[in-house]
Amino acid sequence: PVHLVVGPKGLSIADSDGLGIGIDEAERMCAAIMEALGDRVISCRPGAPYRWYLTMAGAPDGDWFMPEEIVDRDLLASLPDGDDGSDLRQLLNEVQIALHQQADNVRRRESGIAAVNSIWLWGWSDGKLPRVGSRVSRVYSSHPYATGLARMAGVEVHGLVSPIEEIAGDGAVVSGMSDDLDWIDRHWCAPLMRALDRGRIARLRLVTTTGRSFELRKGMLRASWLGIGRGG
Repeated sequence: PVHLVVGPKGLSIADSDGLGIGIDEAERMCAAIMEALGDRVISCRPGAPYRWYLTMAGAPDGDWFMPEEIVDRDLLASLPDGDDGSDLRQLLNEVQIALHQQADNVRRRESGIAAVNSIWLWGWSDGKLPRVGSRVSRVYSSHPYATGLARMAGVEVHGLVSPIEEIAGDGAVVSGMSDDLDWIDRHWCAPLMRALDRGRIARLRLVTTTGRSFELRKGMLRASWLGIGRGG
């Protein structure tokens, strides 16, 4: 679900932080989309207020971009060329008409709140789920990729919580954290380093969004501090 605006770069997706969609509202909007698309859609349901799943009888087979990749970019230029792009444009036009008339959006406009006036389609699949395995037993995350992959691998999923008490030493993956480095250091790095130093966890591996990986063990912490103290 997105809010489209017309700007100097054409039709673009605005930042969705101010939409404030509730799950009941999302379900009603999904129902309006299903009614508008008729037998072309098998189901439209919200996995979460900001994450909807659309199952099509025949989905356009085009390239796609994640929503955050095209914020403030020309929306039409981000669609595939050829017949696939035409099919997507037609589908989006029908969805936009349905959402414009939907009762929750009418109330939003009357109240001066940004309407959910379109959806952005991304992540097409042919319905065949890949095989996923994992060496960890639990995943702590708020990111849809991490939680979805964990469920496919049969891994226990938890919300993004403080690691002080909840994370045991049997392995965990954490993703989707805040961009506030002070918050990350205070709520994650410092408690995890203490847990590592006290032997509650045997190994700590940090993987950045760029793919860089850093691994620490208890003995390495002590060796590092000793090296610093000796001028090493």
